[in-house]
Amino acid sequence: MGLLDLSIRQRYFLKVDQRTNILRAFVALKGAGATSPHLAFCYNLVEKAWWTESWPNGLTCSCDYRSSAGNPDQPVYGAVDGDVYRAGGLVDQQYRSITAVTVTNGGSGYTSPPTISVSAGQPGFGVDFVPIVQDGRLTDVLISQPGFGYGTFGATAFNPTVTLAISGGGGSGATATATATPPVLPSNDFPVATVPFAVRTGALELINDANVDRRGQLIDRGVTVIYRPTDTPNVLQLREYFNNSTSPRSNVMARDRGTGFVHDVAGGKTTLDMAAARSPLGTATGVAKAQFAGRNYADTAGADRHVAVELTCPATSANAGDPTPSQPLIYGLEVSGVIDGK
Repeated sequence: MGLLDLSIRQRYFLKVDQRTNILRAFVALKGAGATSPHLAFCYNLVEKAWWTESWPNGLTCSCDYRSSAGNPDQPVYGAVDGDVYRAGGLVDQQYRSITAVTVTNGGSGYTSPPTISVSAGQPGFGVDFVPIVQDGRLTDVLISQPGFGYGTFGATAFNPTVTLAISGGGGSGATATATATPPVLPSNDFPVATVPFAVRTGALELINDANVDRRGQLIDRGVTVIYRPTDTPNVLQLREYFNNSTSPRSNVMARDRGTGFVHDVAGGKTTLDMAAARSPLGTATGVAKAQFAGRNYADTAGADRHVAVELTCPATSANAGDPTPSQPLIYGLEVSGVIDGK
């Protein structure tokens, strides 16, 4: 309960989707500054599983709606932009959401990731950033929640630039700006994007010479993903979080070993294009391995002890005329070099 903004709890609501047997509790997170729910705790009443969902808009209410006779009831949602929405398909309409962050100055002296927020006095709610620090500089800023309502309307045009405040982390000098989704003129409709997703494992204990006898050998820490190849390009991003860190670790160098995954030095990610035809050598098999390795000794104070693996597909443009990426489907994940790693 400490995560929730209870100052607007009178606006929270529950909704059961009768078609999917999913119960959703619509809430707002503390610190987001939202005036309406922007996140839901979701519970599958049949599978007994739960997760969270967020939207690039603020939701205000929900009720059941029957589109035609003989069809089951389905929820519709009221939103802060005055529209009514029905969930369906593979895209979201982005209501002035944050879509990109540009680091204009990396600063210096950072020993840990700083705190990044939208500067005071600007509109918008619900965005959440994950800063990445490498070699004492702010190198990238990830968008974990896109939020809504950012940017400003002038006399004749919409200004999508959002200034950011950066504090803490032991360093100084870093600056960055964000960009909000502008309306599509002259209709003033907001563009659509694919629905992003992110899933992260818990902290997995790494193998070392105290719990597994490897006699000083190099330990395979590869991450294997089993997936359904897609018809269109669809980039899966893999990130690793060591020792319960809130920021992912960046790769030291860029590499492409031909296994499907490409090691990128920007954004702390290793990427996989899940398209079936990504390589001229043949159709993708649906199995790809990101190769990592290392040694780990129990008597070394600075050695890594745990790793959490995250898989994510960021939102991509899906406006009229753009090819909508295929829906990704992940069948399995295997992490090597950890205790009970499958």
